[in-house]
Amino acid sequence: MENKKTALILLCAALAALLGGGAYLYQTFSGEYANPSLVPPAAQEEGPVADTQEGSAAEGEDSTEKKPIPAPDFVVYNADGEEVSPSDYLGKYLVINFWASWCGPCKSEMPAFNAVIGQYKDNEDIAFLMVNMTDGQRETQESAQALVEENGWEMDILFDTDFSAATNYNVYGLPTTVLVDKEGYLLAIQPSAISQEILESAVETMLADEWERPLV
Repeated sequence: MENKKTALILLCAALAALLGGGAYLYQTFSGEYANPSLVPPAAQEEGPVADTQEGSAAEGEDSTEKKPIPAPDFVVYNADGEEVSPSDYLGKYLVINFWASWCGPCKSEMPAFNAVIGQYKDNEDIAFLMVNMTDGQRETQESAQALVEENGWEMDILFDTDFSAATNYNVYGLPTTVLVDKEGYLLAIQPSAISQEILESAVETMLADEWERPLV
């Protein structure tokens, strides 16, 4: 339990440094950050309470109810050229990872994904979509598959040859990992590499149905 807490704290610190340094330009689908970290909301330190009676009264003119963020759908292709979309997996939790074989941080986190995918390969409540940014020039299907085979990673790779996934998710930095709940709503976004411990913690929290949807 202590290791899990330490991992979550380290992720918060790393994310703060990343955002503060402006290393990535990333925007969520609502146009602003909505729980960008893979740290479950319950594990994050609570900030000052802003919803006072005065505040509520002052905001009376704009009483629009906040809603969860639908995760955009997209079309990518498996090794056989068949179409695959997140909407095919409604009823399952999703871990979507955007990566490329030329990306150093992507390669550094691949062993973690390979290990966690292996741990949950028989779990019917979760699926992992490893989406390769296949532009046909810097990145090809052959180069992506070669990296996976050379390292003995046992994972199914999906190819974003039409830029459908990258466009719909505003992916400006690699790697980027997105968590989606069973009903197709966004849970979290991480625009940087993650460790196996963090990934395991995120998956366990989702499967325990303990991750609340961010609202905007």
